[in-house]
Amino acid sequence: MNDLAIQVLAFIKAHPEWAICVIGVTAFGESFAFLSLLFPGTAILIASGTLVSEGILSPFPTVAAGIVGAVLAGEERGQRAERSHHRLPLEEEEEEARRHHHGDSDP
Repeated sequence: MNDLAIQVLAFIKAHPEWAICVIGVTAFGESFAFLSLLFPGTAILIASGTLVSEGILSPFPTVAAGIVGAVLAGEERGQRAERSHHRLPLEEEEEEARRHHHGDSDP
């Protein structure tokens, strides 16, 4: 674990009232490919689980913050793709399956 992750975890341990915000933002940032290469989000999220097991953080709000951060990141990614008029690979597969199911031919 690098120094930044250690510092963030020390902050969470010293100020558990900020844990929900830190974990939510970390989960949000970890959902972006290039940002996750620069930021040790996975290490922070996994180590936050140890703070839950030690009783420093409550399980439900901690997990909920991670889920909300990841969902918001997914929504933002979808909105960005929509604005750029690019379809996400999963959407293309769904559309192809829909055409195949209904017997439509490719345009």
